[in-house]
Amino acid sequence: MERNQAEKGVTRRDFLKGLGAAIALAAAGSLLPAGVLAQTGRTGQVLGSQVNLRSLPDVASTSLQKLDLGDEVTILDEAGGWYKVRTQSGATGYVMSDLIFVRSLTDRIAYSDVDGINLRSAPSQSASVVTTIRAGRAVRIKQMVGEWYFVSYDGKTGYVRRDMVTLTNMSGVGGSATLLKFGMEGSEVKKCQQELSRRNFLASSNVTGYYGAKTRDAVQEFQEAAGLSSTDGVAGPETLEALYDTSNGIKKKVATSAESIRERGVILFDWTQGGNGLLARPGGIATVTDVKTGKAYKIRRSGGNKHFDVHPLTADDTAIMKSIYGSWSWARRAIWLTIGNKTYAASQNGMPHSPDPSSSDNFAGHFCIHLKNSRCHGSGKIDPDHQRCVQYAYEQGNR
Repeated sequence: MERNQAEKGVTRRDFLKGLGAAIALAAAGSLLPAGVLAQTGRTGQVLGSQVNLRSLPDVASTSLQKLDLGDEVTILDEAGGWYKVRTQSGATGYVMSDLIFVRSLTDRIAYSDVDGINLRSAPSQSASVVTTIRAGRAVRIKQMVGEWYFVSYDGKTGYVRRDMVTLTNMSGVGGSATLLKFGMEGSEVKKCQQELSRRNFLASSNVTGYYGAKTRDAVQEFQEAAGLSSTDGVAGPETLEALYDTSNGIKKKVATSAESIRERGVILFDWTQGGNGLLARPGGIATVTDVKTGKAYKIRRSGGNKHFDVHPLTADDTAIMKSIYGSWSWARRAIWLTIGNKTYAASQNGMPHSPDPSSSDNFAGHFCIHLKNSRCHGSGKIDPDHQRCVQYAYEQGNR
């Protein structure tokens, strides 16, 4: 089905104009997979009637001329919600970006917020129905043909009326979504995910532009926290309004690394009782949390049999370690060493020394981590400073 109002007002002239454009596009090879449409300079089409071409990227600036629906322009630049364009007559000016449909190497994404929208074989309501479009499923737009989009959907191609789907910001232009749900993709989804992440409902690693199970669960958790009428994991108008309202202060409380460790408790483990086997050698990965600052970073074991010889896992981890120490030092620091789901009282120094097990971590060597009763490799003796830090880490982790 199409909505009733969409079935009205299409004249024979409209149909022939749209069909003619479709035939021309087919002859030019435009009805091919994404990427074939792209030209050296991006081409856009005007999405409305009597659209202003302005002298500056400002609605108060002079209108140089009016552009009509479907007029083609060449995109020269983009900034602040405006496109600088050149018309087919050679005039140059600015048009608001949400009034231009841009052809690009990537398909534009649109969606319907209701089930059963018809995908037709030609740009006409009298054309045969190829299939029907489900709400929230991605519709990939290849071309605008008058009041229609030529699209691909679920492995099929056809035409759908422009007023039947909502265009997302996949290529940097388009309207704002009023409904987002499982299976959708595009920049509107990514915008929603970014706000969920800012509010601690979604991990930053899950900001992908695809509305999957983790996004659905995060939306549902936000809806519950906000006390909304619907908690179904679908981001409708009420949810999006609350999500983008920066004044409401709704955030998920996330325990810091130190808080989480204290909640689980810290183990005082004697190295002589099997400490060497706690972390695989070489290659075992663990997390170091500095007791005093709460900063945490990853390490990898490279060797050692009287204590752990380790190095930062990545250059980013080295940067965190450096921010704790300020400058590299043999000074001992109390740490919590988390291996799997268990955390141990430990101590480290902050001096890179030979050998250097990794060339990619921006750390010129390795450093040492001690547990209770672990010993120095050279002297074979227990280091009192390390042991004091181990005890301090244990006490602070169980207070």
